[in-house]
Amino acid sequence: VIHQKNGGLSAARNAGIDWAFANSDSQWLTFIDSDDWIHPNYLDALLNAATHTGLPLSSCAFVRTTGDIPTTSPNLMVPQIWSSEQYFIEHSANANIACGKLYKKEHFRSIRYPVGLIHEDEHTTYKLLFATEQVAVIEAPLYYYFQNDSGIMHETWSTKKLTFLDALDARVAFFKSNHYEKAYLWQIEAYLHWVSRSHDK
Repeated sequence: VIHQKNGGLSAARNAGIDWAFANSDSQWLTFIDSDDWIHPNYLDALLNAATHTGLPLSSCAFVRTTGDIPTTSPNLMVPQIWSSEQYFIEHSANANIACGKLYKKEHFRSIRYPVGLIHEDEHTTYKLLFATEQVAVIEAPLYYYFQNDSGIMHETWSTKKLTFLDALDARVAFFKSNHYEKAYLWQIEAYLHWVSRSHDK
């Protein structure tokens, strides 16, 4: 257990990452937020997916829930190999969150979450996803995201939520400079949709 002053999600994730590099010989990292929970086979399934495919990142589906646990078909536990670009486009909600994934620890050697910003995973996860050309994907929902109606993601709109636009700006620039044409065009469309929706509010 690491005790530190509350600095938000980014500071908590970074503390765990720093501790893992300093104290653990494990080669893997995952994130489970304090009010969420996981399927009993979550770690086993993600590790098997990564090792059997030889990939440094594996991901499972997640579901928003207030307590129910969905049933999981064995067929959905079989890992598939997706290109990072196609996975980002077709599973954008899943691809951008920090949780529900198993990462090779080495990918965090030079990456940390931005302290003081909300949408911290929107600023970070794509860098980890595109650090490899492919990702092992399990379609089974093994991560259970607690739907908290009073959480920070349901707060009244405020200017601090504009940090999401900074994340979108960074991703647009990243995809353009690295020649991910499909992801670049998709991200621009998503950017315009988010801006128009925020304006309506």
